[in-house]
Amino acid sequence: MEPQVRAVAETVDEVWYWPVVRGVVAIVFGAIAIVSPEVTTLAVMLAIGVFAIVDGLVEFAYGLGMRRRHRSWSGHVAIGVLGVAVGVTLLVWPVKTAVVLIWLVGLWAVLAGLAQVVLCVVLRTAGWVAGALAGVVIAAVGGVVLVNVGVGLLSIVWLIGLGAIAWGVALVVFGWELRRLAKAGVAPDAQ
Repeated sequence: MEPQVRAVAETVDEVWYWPVVRGVVAIVFGAIAIVSPEVTTLAVMLAIGVFAIVDGLVEFAYGLGMRRRHRSWSGHVAIGVLGVAVGVTLLVWPVKTAVVLIWLVGLWAVLAGLAQVVLCVVLRTAGWVAGALAGVVIAAVGGVVLVNVGVGLLSIVWLIGLGAIAWGVALVVFGWELRRLAKAGVAPDAQ
């Protein structure tokens, strides 16, 4: 097996669950946003801030875990840092960022989604299509949020909730696809 393929196979076998964790967190967040749309702007901002921090930390840890195995690690670390920065900003200035929240979430979703698409398409590792689809979904939701800032918080909360659920489902599918490929013999242990 070629060294580059072996490195990817080892990574797939060891870290397939990270996209699943991110997906489950996104699905839970999305469901809460849809079921409780009448929560205050402050509560929504705090929830999104916490979500962005948790997602950023998970992505950051995933990137660090890949740093010795694959060249894409720095892209994952950057996505993680962006998520943590957005989350901290929302937690520190929740009232002052009511409108900025919508811009931050939209921009974060677009940038994280586009970065994920680029990483998946350029690297074309196992399960790259599902990973790219997850990036397209969240980037599209972010674009819609940026274009419709004045629509109102209720609509934005529902839109973000639906986007988070779709993104989460795509990430879970991506993670399980990676696991399936590892179990099917992509991983070096199976050969």
